[in-house]
Amino acid sequence: MVNVPSVIDISDRLVRAIIFDMDGVIIDSEPLHLQADSETFIRHGISIPSSAWNDIFGMKSEDGLRVILGRYGTGTEDLAVFAGEKRARYFELADSGLKLIPGAEAFISSCVDRSLPLAVATSGLAAYQLPYLERFGLRTLFDVIVTGDDVTHGKPHPEPYLLAASRLGIPPSECLVIEDADNGIRSAKAAGCVTVGITTTMSHEALSAAGADFVIGSFLEMPR
Repeated sequence: MVNVPSVIDISDRLVRAIIFDMDGVIIDSEPLHLQADSETFIRHGISIPSSAWNDIFGMKSEDGLRVILGRYGTGTEDLAVFAGEKRARYFELADSGLKLIPGAEAFISSCVDRSLPLAVATSGLAAYQLPYLERFGLRTLFDVIVTGDDVTHGKPHPEPYLLAASRLGIPPSECLVIEDADNGIRSAKAAGCVTVGITTTMSHEALSAAGADFVIGSFLEMPR
């Protein structure tokens, strides 16, 4: 049990491991994904309302693109073309513009200091995620990394978090998940995990409505 002073009170929860989402939780990548998506659609003459992107936060990239194309495309678009163009533009943006979420590295280090097993469970493909964990020197701090390549069903399906807990060897009910998106919260809750929503991407209200057990504004509110 994590028995340390905290702003959020998890003293009544048996927490033996922490599982992090990646985009919007560890790396500040959601604005870059949104820019890359938007530019890709604009290049093909498709205008997307800004509110529409909220529905796909936390999904696999191609799943999200499929949803948006289904709503706003003509039905003739090639998903693979859109996905490839979006991926290339994201890498261009991330090369110079990607940063860590404030406080993420310090909190991860504090978890390592307490010998807590740590995992990443992301909908992003390994090609998106692993290089950036390496860039920021974080990859070796995680015992388990689950990416979109490892699962058949992306978030909001529970498979990513069930797989991460299984690989950690810890029941989902004893894993605390940190998520920034409603689809991620739904995934973790369906897996049976304790969930913390962080408002780096979506509002307190949206994360609460998705079922988050706790909602924080920053990592400063996490137990240390």
